[in-house]
Amino acid sequence: MNNKGLPVDKKERAISSKFAVKIKQAREKKGYSLKELAEKIDSSASYINRLERYERKNPTFSLFILLSEALEIDLWELLHIAVEEKEAETKSVDAILLQNNFSIRGINNVSIDAKTCFVDIIDMIANKLDKRCDFKEFFQLGEMIRRLHEILDNDEEVRKGA
Repeated sequence: MNNKGLPVDKKERAISSKFAVKIKQAREKKGYSLKELAEKIDSSASYINRLERYERKNPTFSLFILLSEALEIDLWELLHIAVEEKEAETKSVDAILLQNNFSIRGINNVSIDAKTCFVDIIDMIANKLDKRCDFKEFFQLGEMIRRLHEILDNDEEVRKGA
């Protein structure tokens, strides 16, 4: 319910999946663990983890401010990323892949890391590889695929251990 007693459509307020990717990339670039970032913003590691996996989609404005400061990201840039998808009528392939569950190699509900890596592979195939590409680009694609398999192997190990 909002402050007028009317129901709130949480889907309408949901942040962009790119926000989840940005937060994780920024945290990793800073070298922070989930716990370290959580301590810096007075939150829990599990909440940050759910934000990064796009399972939590409605952070408070104060959390935006805290994340912006802790990760040294311009607040307006972070807000723009969070609402970016709402402005366009059509969704990009990467947004569709990041926002929806799908399986790879029989693994259901793959991690955000695997989704992000898969999106990068699709982007490279669709936008960078053409008849003029050289061996370095094919090598890079192979490395990206190898990385995806590493992530999927790790995802499988985590699921087995859970």
